[in-house]
Amino acid sequence: MIDDIKIGNQKVMRDDIKEQCKYLFYEIKEDEAAEIEGGYRVELSFEEKMGGFCGVGSLLGGGAKKQVGRNNQSILSTFVLTNETLAEMRRVMATKCTVNLGGTTFNIFKLVKLINTMKTKN
Repeated sequence: MIDDIKIGNQKVMRDDIKEQCKYLFYEIKEDEAAEIEGGYRVELSFEEKMGGFCGVGSLLGGGAKKQVGRNNQSILSTFVLTNETLAEMRRVMATKCTVNLGGTTFNIFKLVKLINTMKTKN
């Protein structure tokens, strides 16, 4: 689904780094009174497992049993995918291949299928 990730002006080249990136989708409910258009807030999250890290968990006396201090997670970018943009993507998904959103190049067909699947499971 993801063809390319760019953070700032730097392209993320290494596949092992790309595999540690996850996209988190938060639905934005439409509210006409507050003039809020619905859609999704999407965050690019990078999570690094800290296997040999001597962190807070070892200080609490739990050693390897505790999960405290084991992961390092950062939000690298955030963007909003409005209902209007999503409708346009659905319209062109059979003819246009990719779209750049928040520095990431997505395959439109796969992204629209993913969002449709998320909506049907709710």
